[in-house]
Amino acid sequence: MSGELLTSSMIQEYGPLITSLCRRMVSDEHKAKDAAQEIWYEIIKSLPSFRGEAKLSTWIYTLARRTIWRFIDDEKSFTTRFLSGFFVEQESKGMTEMDELATEDRMAWIKLQCHDCITGIIHCLDNESRLIYLMRALSPLSYQDLSRVFGKREESIRQSFSRSSRKINRFLNGHCFLYNPKGTCRCKMKAPIQAQDLEREHKKVQLLVNKFVFIKRVESFTERRNYWLKFAGKEFTAKT
Repeated sequence: MSGELLTSSMIQEYGPLITSLCRRMVSDEHKAKDAAQEIWYEIIKSLPSFRGEAKLSTWIYTLARRTIWRFIDDEKSFTTRFLSGFFVEQESKGMTEMDELATEDRMAWIKLQCHDCITGIIHCLDNESRLIYLMRALSPLSYQDLSRVFGKREESIRQSFSRSSRKINRFLNGHCFLYNPKGTCRCKMKAPIQAQDLEREHKKVQLLVNKFVFIKRVESFTERRNYWLKFAGKEFTAKT
């Protein structure tokens, strides 16, 4: 297969996943976009030297891991206690913000809040744990594949993912009313969602109850931002 066809295929297959990794790992959107584009520069630059000694997916995510690491030195980790308090502080702002929007813009606002909320919640994990969690939850990589990506024992990867999943699920189960109707969440989305006739869209979010695929379902619900499309141009195509 030519470099051009391979690159085009890779962009279509891996573009959304790389975007998701960057936007969840890097809280600042501009830096997240820079990180995603830098990953593609690295992939395209290194493509001629790829000899198939590892699976293509493992090779791509190894490059992604190395590149993302350069963008997350100043990322903050939060405690669940801090997040609980922060959501309470934001509670009263929701209705005011919704009232200022046209009706047709309100679901976009809710999706944006959902994106920001989940990004904050998974920042309860340290950088490495968060990246392991996201790669396992969002990609088709096996634990064996991830052990190669991170250069760690497979059992270590399993334990990290298991610990992260328990921590996130405990927080969601106790707080997020979309995840658990009995959750005590007081984020600024709660009142606006309850006040609006958004039953059909609300049900889409409530499908997130499957714990293992929660983050995948969030990615399909929240606003999509394509950080890779510029690389479809010829000037970025790898040559063989």
